[in-house]
Amino acid sequence: MTNKELKKKRILIYFIEAAQRIMETNDLEGITLRSVADLAGYNSATLYNYFKDLDHLILFASLKYFKSYNLECIEKLPKMGSEKERFFEMWRLFCNNSCKYPKAFYKIFFSKHSQSLNSIIKEYYEIFPEDIEITNNGIYTILSSGSLFTRNKIILEKFFIEEKLDTDKIELINEMTIALYHDLLIKRVNSSVNCKNCDRFVTKMIDYINFLVY
Repeated sequence: MTNKELKKKRILIYFIEAAQRIMETNDLEGITLRSVADLAGYNSATLYNYFKDLDHLILFASLKYFKSYNLECIEKLPKMGSEKERFFEMWRLFCNNSCKYPKAFYKIFFSKHSQSLNSIIKEYYEIFPEDIEITNNGIYTILSSGSLFTRNKIILEKFFIEEKLDTDKIELINEMTIALYHDLLIKRVNSSVNCKNCDRFVTKMIDYINFLVY
């Protein structure tokens, strides 16, 4: 890395970690340009040299809440005996983490900067490589993909081929799966209840997927 690149990385870390610290204590609503800049030790104008806007920074910061999901996938998925088991286990883990951190997951996949998620994820893991473990079993490809449509399609195709299901339906099933997840997540985001037991969220999504697939 050049000195310029090192400086950029250092300032990105300051801003992202400042936003993450605020999120831990005040939720996403507590993040403002002023609060992040003050905690990072820079003025508000500096933020725009590194991020498009505050929402762009919040998306970067929200990826912290993906770490536990990544680690659980890397630990548990290789133990699954089939692509079907792997597919459903990934959704269980994904929904369980979504339920715990709904606003962060919504910000990652459904905010105005989510279209740039591929490049954002790539840059984030270059800055924080400890948040994801690179493996040689194909799981890293899924976890490092940005679009939720792409993530789901990768494992859905393997599942359908293994089970000899109609692959012509994959595109539609994929779209409907993501739409149903989006609906569940919106309801969780808007809920005034601080849900600690995510079994209902997970079960509902698995029921939706079973209905679509079979």
